Amino acid sequence: MNFEAEILKDQILLPKSVACLKKEYSQILYVADTGNNQVVRYSVSRDPGGPLWVWERFKNALLIDDVSTAVSCFDSTSSDRYQVILEALRPSFQDIVNDMKEMVFISTDKDNDKAYYDLLRQEGDDVFGYPIVFDRAIDGEWKINSF
Repeated sequence: MNFEAEILKDQILLPKSVACLKKEYSQILYVADTGNNQVVRYSVSRDPGGPLWVWERFKNALLIDDVSTAVSCFDSTSSDRYQVILEALRPSFQDIVNDMKEMVFISTDKDNDKAYYDLLRQEGDDVFGYPIVFDRAIDGEWKINSF
């Protein structure tokens, strides 16, 4: 999660009460510090970096050998297929993640519900881009569709 704090008056100190309001893709947390007559607004985003956040979660899951979390990064139409693939690749997770160097944004669809990236990989003297497609679900969460 990504936290962003904005002090609405003076400085951040210990709160005496908290309220949480949901927004479409994030939550806003207001902390009332009545002892110092101030309110601090925190923005807690589930989607701070869009598809790249999901990609980092996926890579981190591979690093700790957590297939379940890695599969949860995929959309429902492809998760079963990738469950089988990831189980087969499990002994190579460290090498696979080490080869994942850089993600390059390519485009989005007209509704901004699908994002296209290339994963760059050095192979000998050449650099290749492997396509990765992300879908945004109705709830706003990005998931990997294919790579």
